[in-house]
Amino acid sequence: MGFHRAALVSTVLLLAGGCVPVVPVPVLPQPNAVHGEARSDLTPVERLGRWDGERFVPVRAGSVPPSHLYVIVHGWAPGWGRSVVDEPRLRSWQARDGEGQPFEPWVHALARVIEDHDPHAVVLSYSWLDDAGTSRFILAQRNAWAHTDEHGQLMAEGVRHAWREDFIAGAGRMHLIGHSYGARVAALAALYLPKRPQHLTTFDPPDATMTYMTGGQTRLADVLRKLPVGRGRGKVFVDNYVSMVGARYGGSAAVVDVTLSPPYSAFDYRRRHLYPMDFYARTADRDIGFGWSPLRASRPPAAGCWHQPYGEVALVAGCGGLP
Repeated sequence: MGFHRAALVSTVLLLAGGCVPVVPVPVLPQPNAVHGEARSDLTPVERLGRWDGERFVPVRAGSVPPSHLYVIVHGWAPGWGRSVVDEPRLRSWQARDGEGQPFEPWVHALARVIEDHDPHAVVLSYSWLDDAGTSRFILAQRNAWAHTDEHGQLMAEGVRHAWREDFIAGAGRMHLIGHSYGARVAALAALYLPKRPQHLTTFDPPDATMTYMTGGQTRLADVLRKLPVGRGRGKVFVDNYVSMVGARYGGSAAVVDVTLSPPYSAFDYRRRHLYPMDFYARTADRDIGFGWSPLRASRPPAAGCWHQPYGEVALVAGCGGLP
């Protein structure tokens, strides 16, 4: 009993710190929203920003040629609720905090790494800040969660409209990348797109035991079971990185699960939850992580577990660390 009480208290403290037609929509469970903020009137393509080497800029419909298209999706945005109420059309790639720093700087950093290591890359960022932005109230994450299915559809529609007409015929390829609840948005977009992505990367989607205590679990396994997960033609290679509130999905789909060992305290929620993106960016010159991507003509590993030796930019085959 003492353990569960302590776990609940820890959960409260940690989560409060922050962290055209489409394919028919699958029936997936939805929680009740805690708050009812209305989404802005942004069109799907207006939610996309394109990396120009320095920053994200608006995307024109039909402007993305056949290429290696990467789409990065942020997660829940606790503490940004007032900002999106005051400015409903604020996109994540435009948002700045009180010190002028960009919202989720890791998105910019990862875009730069991708562009530097893939000469065929076009990098987009998808914003759902208007629905992901909430107060820091412990249960507010459920309000963001409740909009993930809708934003999976909107993201798919936006990406489809951003494509040039010959994107599919010209063998355009895709890698969708999502953090936290953004992992669910990205996975759902993979379902709704008329062309499946070759690669889906999920960073610490909340599905650990502690998330069930607050009703904040992502339930990503439900989505992954609907995708043709695996290697090779017609399959979606999925790698999943666990650092704080994530869980392994290999038991329900042919997923490559990676357990990381962040060099932070177990109570340092924010930095542990953001750690997968930093680790992933640092694998760009290696044959693991980003080096696994089928867009880079590499050979992704088969389904199974990998774990990170503490403090190393390396992975070892085998399950270890978090469940």
